[in-house]
Amino acid sequence: MVELLQIDRDDAIVYIALLKHGRMSNRDLSELVEIDDHRINTSLSRLVGYGACIEIDGKYEALHPKFAITNMYRMRSLSSGNSIRRNDSVDTLASMLMSFKGD
Repeated sequence: MVELLQIDRDDAIVYIALLKHGRMSNRDLSELVEIDDHRINTSLSRLVGYGACIEIDGKYEALHPKFAITNMYRMRSLSSGNSIRRNDSVDTLASMLMSFKGD
């Protein structure tokens, strides 16, 4: 995930934790994944910017992997000046992450 989407390792950890555990505050998330508050807040800000999670009333929630992974891939492609085209590896990653989604 980190290599394919060229994202920070913390971002991947935070996204998967939100996907697996559902809506959480930044403090609860920090305790769960044992990453300090500053790094959690930085990751959450990036994930919101990527379109991978949303913030509602001080709690964060991961978007569905199909949307989140596609959004992250598009943001990376746009920022690096690449054209956006279908990527089978991105589709496979999104499908794999669906197994982490807690309901």
